[in-house]
Amino acid sequence: MEKLKGLAIDSKTIGDVNISPISGDEYKLVFIDDFDGDTLNEEYWTIREQNANSSEGQVNKAENITLENSNLVFTCKVESATCYDRHYDKTYHKDFTGGKIDTQGKKNFQYGRLEARMKLPYGRGIWPAFWTIGDHSVNGSKAWWPWGGEIDIMEMFGKTDEETAMAGGIYYYPPQDYENFDYSTAKTMSKTPGIPTPKLPASTYSDDFHVYGIEWTEEKLTFYFDDTITGELDITDYDFSFAMHNPHMLILNFAVEGFGLIPNSGGERKYDGREPEKTGTWPKQLLVDWVKVWQK
Repeated sequence: MEKLKGLAIDSKTIGDVNISPISGDEYKLVFIDDFDGDTLNEEYWTIREQNANSSEGQVNKAENITLENSNLVFTCKVESATCYDRHYDKTYHKDFTGGKIDTQGKKNFQYGRLEARMKLPYGRGIWPAFWTIGDHSVNGSKAWWPWGGEIDIMEMFGKTDEETAMAGGIYYYPPQDYENFDYSTAKTMSKTPGIPTPKLPASTYSDDFHVYGIEWTEEKLTFYFDDTITGELDITDYDFSFAMHNPHMLILNFAVEGFGLIPNSGGERKYDGREPEKTGTWPKQLLVDWVKVWQK
């Protein structure tokens, strides 16, 4: 994997300029949240509650999101809760609680370098993520997932220390198929090309803070982890013409793997060693030092 040089991770002033070690282009810092206050900045973020879906094993609660020691902290707990899935008009019982925030309608970005410095949790079944989706509050109804696109800058699938995967990837829905769009089949009809990611022990991600980011241009997506390029994807094909070329909102969340029926799967969820264990060290925490966006 290609090593990078010149990642200015210490820049904290809007307007600071950085030369991209990936493309050599000049980028300006246009957004930063370093979580130095006592409460979440509501001009940037909205806390989402009761929005866990059937493929997640937690209910999201505002009380699980705090600011501590200049870090944004997501706490995941073993506790019973219920949530309503608006997509399938069903209420589900969950055995865990987590947290989720996004910038919908407040901050959205089309292209740039999007990155976060985070210390990930550790454990089987955990599912923390830093990602984006098309902001339908700006782009209109056609920007609902997955037609509006999704970029998974980082999502961690917790198994054992040897098997835990930190993944990057995207979801999109070909624009020519929009007339056939049906949310009940969107999961199976959406496209998701895989992005190579580092295969490192889970302890690597949980023992210290690391930078997870993408450089997103009109031509391609480049994923990086600290100073290493982990994968690239050409997005010039017509299939990407809306999903990867419209404003996206930022999302941070801490979920766990789900239980039970997936409404559009036709059967029970088939576990692959990622179902969370209620024993061991709980609660677990995802720490975020900062989030930054650079644009040309």
